[in-house]
Amino acid sequence: MLNIVIILAVTIMIIGFEVPTLIKGKYTKELWVFSILLLIGITMNVIVSAFQGVPSPLNALTTLLAPLNQMLENIGLIQSQR
Repeated sequence: MLNIVIILAVTIMIIGFEVPTLIKGKYTKELWVFSILLLIGITMNVIVSAFQGVPSPLNALTTLLAPLNQMLENIGLIQSQR
């Protein structure tokens, strides 16, 4: 719980530092990109902080690409590193 409070406090400080400059300079596109990337980062950090057992996305990617890897090994386009 403390980790989430710290994440949100740091986020508020970042917003307080960056957003006024972007608004004064009328950087609307940059403000949108900043907001979206910050939201993605906050969400990921809160999820990892709240749920310590969150699996890595790399595990799912490895599972999805294993058949393709096996097929490419069978036809000789790549060599196994095992």
